[in-house]
Amino acid sequence: MRLLKLSTTLIALASLVFVPTTVAASGQAGHSNAGAPKVTASGKKAGAPAPKTTAPKTTAPKTTAPKAPKTVHSNAKASPSTSKKTSVTHAAKSPSVAPNTTVIDFTTTGLGQKLARNDAIRSKLQTRLQALGYTGTVYQAAYGFKNQGQLIASTNAAQNLGISFEQLKLQMTGYQVAANGTVLRANLNPDGTISLVDPALATNPAPTKSLGQAKQTFSATDSNATAGTR
Repeated sequence: MRLLKLSTTLIALASLVFVPTTVAASGQAGHSNAGAPKVTASGKKAGAPAPKTTAPKTTAPKTTAPKAPKTVHSNAKASPSTSKKTSVTHAAKSPSVAPNTTVIDFTTTGLGQKLARNDAIRSKLQTRLQALGYTGTVYQAAYGFKNQGQLIASTNAAQNLGISFEQLKLQMTGYQVAANGTVLRANLNPDGTISLVDPALATNPAPTKSLGQAKQTFSATDSNATAGTR
């Protein structure tokens, strides 16, 4: 009986010893599992917030449409520089005579007044000039000469040599008078030629010659013309 009681007592003591230990162990295990995060089947921690993924913003480039060109209506006012027609007056194409001429009263010149007072000399000169084919008046023929003696000498030379009085006078005085009274001045061009222009426009008046020099010019011209016909 004593052995039975002793066995029962030992068994009871043994159960007291093992039960707290087991309870303690199970308590620690439960405590340790309580704070551990739950792991899902995919391996991710349960309860952990998923990281936010923000897609980068894409800004489409701005496209500016080209401006439409301005349309000009047909009733728009034209620019005055293009609407107005400019007129250009061209000078005469003649290389020897300019369009501008001067008309004067030849009876008022010094030589003209002297001829007006001497009817005999004036009448004689007029008859001789007409015979030479001169169509102007004696006053027009006298214009440009320095004195009455020079006029008479040139008239006689033209008659004796059978040359043009107008050409002889042009070389001696530099002036030519048309039948309508217009006066022209011999102007020397850069290329050596001579043009007849208005006296006010003569920038380089041709040099004049004496009666003897003018006669030599005609003689040389006649010689060259004769040589050219041979």
